[in-house]
Amino acid sequence: MRLASMITLCILGMAFKDVIALRIPCLSNDSKTKFEDTRKALKVLQTSIDNRATILKKKLDDDMGSLQTDMKNKIKKLDEDIGSLVSDFRKKQWKNHKGHCYYYGSERLTWFQSEQRCRQIGGYLATVDDETENKWIIDNRTYKDHLWIGLTDLKEGEYRWSYDQTIAKYTPWYSGWGSKGTGHNCGLMYQNHPYTWLDYPCTQKFNYVCESHLYIYDLILVKYNLWMGLTELKEGEFRWSYDQTLAKYKPWYNGWGNKGTSYNCGLMYHNTYTRLDYPCSTATRYVCESHICKY
Repeated sequence: MRLASMITLCILGMAFKDVIALRIPCLSNDSKTKFEDTRKALKVLQTSIDNRATILKKKLDDDMGSLQTDMKNKIKKLDEDIGSLVSDFRKKQWKNHKGHCYYYGSERLTWFQSEQRCRQIGGYLATVDDETENKWIIDNRTYKDHLWIGLTDLKEGEYRWSYDQTIAKYTPWYSGWGSKGTGHNCGLMYQNHPYTWLDYPCTQKFNYVCESHLYIYDLILVKYNLWMGLTELKEGEFRWSYDQTLAKYKPWYNGWGNKGTSYNCGLMYHNTYTRLDYPCSTATRYVCESHICKY
């Protein structure tokens, strides 16, 4: 009976964390010593892990703080850059003419600097295709000065447009100009005789005129379906997302335009000049528009 009681007490003692505290002679002195040493080692390991975790947490907190600060600074800088860009475009007074935008540079630059400046603000030195465009650019210029245009002959006598390197077909040279030789390689609108051009040394500094095709996505024959800003929040009442005005021009493809409540977004139908009302969750290409020219 006594032996059974001792065995029971040993089993109960082993269920507790601190065997020694129970003072039960279930373990030999050597076993107790090893057990205590193991506990101490585990406590040291636990302390080491806690310290390491504290260090890592502090480093992580510091890194997260630095990352948050860095992200805030970058977002702020991006916001400032966007604001500056908008302000820059507004100051630049782009003018709209037949789906193209034009900007008259106020600073006097070389031909190469002028081309670079136009590229920086989203355009290129103007390409002049005909007499009407030539006259419009001259008549609407901001400064009464010669104007650099995007005309140059990298190959002597073969004038091309910097925008796409096509050969210029319309070239209203002033009398005796257009073939002045290797030192006269860049096209200039002549102030003294409006509507005529000079071939002039590219290193001379004049005002310039930039052009941009910001309205290139007019109604075009597209090869893919394209999302546009047409939707009906109220069934059958299609509005433009930009300003919520009712759409007046709606060239629906045959049988489309009233497909029901799950067909709420406007789609340009590929290879036609028509539109579809289509499920808005469908993934396809899209077309954007900008009103930068209005500034």
